[in-house]
Amino acid sequence: MMDGNKQIEDRFRESLESFELPYDAEAWTSLEKKLPKGPKTNYLKWGFGVATVLVIVGIISVLLVNHSADTANTHPEGKVNNDSKNTKVEKQSEDNLLRKNDESPKKIILNSPKEITSLKNTTEIASEHTTVHNSVSASDNTNPPLNSLNVVLSNETKVQDPSKKSSNIVQLPDFASKCYGDIFEMLNKEEHTLVLTSPSGKKIQIQKGDKLTCTLEETGVYTISYTDRLQSNSILDEKSFTVNKSPMLELQIADELDYETGLPVLHGECSTNETIVRWSLNGKVCENANHVKHDLLLFDKGRNIIEISAQNDFGCKAKSSRIFHLQEDYNLLAVNSFSPSSNDARRMNFMPYALTVRNVPFVLTVLDPDNSGTVFTSTDASQPWDGIDRRTGNLIPLDKAYIWRVVLSKPVQGEKLVYTGSIVRF
Repeated sequence: MMDGNKQIEDRFRESLESFELPYDAEAWTSLEKKLPKGPKTNYLKWGFGVATVLVIVGIISVLLVNHSADTANTHPEGKVNNDSKNTKVEKQSEDNLLRKNDESPKKIILNSPKEITSLKNTTEIASEHTTVHNSVSASDNTNPPLNSLNVVLSNETKVQDPSKKSSNIVQLPDFASKCYGDIFEMLNKEEHTLVLTSPSGKKIQIQKGDKLTCTLEETGVYTISYTDRLQSNSILDEKSFTVNKSPMLELQIADELDYETGLPVLHGECSTNETIVRWSLNGKVCENANHVKHDLLLFDKGRNIIEISAQNDFGCKAKSSRIFHLQEDYNLLAVNSFSPSSNDARRMNFMPYALTVRNVPFVLTVLDPDNSGTVFTSTDASQPWDGIDRRTGNLIPLDKAYIWRVVLSKPVQGEKLVYTGSIVRF
């Protein structure tokens, strides 16, 4: 900047030193005739000075205009401005290019890591190509820039039709946690090999179209994967799931029923690591039975199924069951004969034994089978039938079977309301 100012000053100095006003003798003669006669003044001197100043100002203006034009063409800042304009043109070209690419209706579907890497490399090449092309287009606006990115992508990127599934692309679903002893099933619908690996490393391979069915007999982490049918060591997809422990549960039952309370009781007990155990008899859940010990009441003759179940914090369940065969129906432990003359107090009269030890309201009735007449009735277990027919006051005949019936007011759970049987005096 200082060099430029110095050049201006030098040019001013040279112009002033070489400047001379032209001399015209006729002009001075004509001017002198027009002046009034009288004493001479200094007007000529002042006019000369004013003219000189005007000429100098005009020369300076011309020089400044010429210098400004030269500076605009040669000064480095002018070049920077041109470069800024070129940069702006390039920026607009890039914006147009990216806008065209965003508005393109093409959808690129990447199906493998190899295709993703190919797209990345292709995009970098296209970006370099676009930058060079736009730099040339900035200096030649007559030729609009080509969409270089679209050209490169269409030539080098392989876009797969979504309806055509690649034979190397497989995807396994997510698997929830499972429990020891569960059955695992899965159908192989892919072209590749399905492999189930147990926690101990045992492998089960299933080919296309086959179904995998196995019992999970190990606890821990299982893995299931697809391997390339051409390269067995190439895993295409892999998922895992955990097999948790099931509750430890074992049931023990007594060999015989216990009638000590007058009821047919079967004692049961289980070994488990859980605090809550549920009991069921013949498919029906027993109420208030959630401990390791439980007494079951068996009233019906035949096959009785006792089952227990438990569940741990993982949601895994365990069951254990036993079968108990009952030889006859429960009938209040009543005998079918008695003798009033016997020396055994238990045989001298008739009252169902269970009513003597159970604290339950009842009505006992003895009927004559010939006419359905009432021979005896009682509501007190301490008042048994001694064989006297209340209608006549006499003992009943020998070897004649009479019918007895007991109606309970409050039977226990699972017990019937009415019991019947026959009784004979001998």
